[in-house]
Amino acid sequence: MTAKDAQEVQRKDVTLNYEDAIGFGGYATVYKIVVAKKPHPGKSLDIEIDMVQKCKSPYVLRAIAIARDSNLQNPWLVFEYMEG
Repeated sequence: MTAKDAQEVQRKDVTLNYEDAIGFGGYATVYKIVVAKKPHPGKSLDIEIDMVQKCKSPYVLRAIAIARDSNLQNPWLVFEYMEG
């Protein structure tokens, strides 16, 4: 895991209701949990993790955890929630 400040959790420990999508972007669909971001296939998660960890700004959400399934495929980034 390249994100030094985020902890790694098992995906089974994350509760997600797929009907609670709050946004869509070029890299992911965003759901409200705390907020889990499920990357689209083929996009580099490592680049996004590194970028988020390097950007220390009050305008950028902090990554809380990376949730992975048992075979380490399709990880999710878990961010703090921001109302807006």
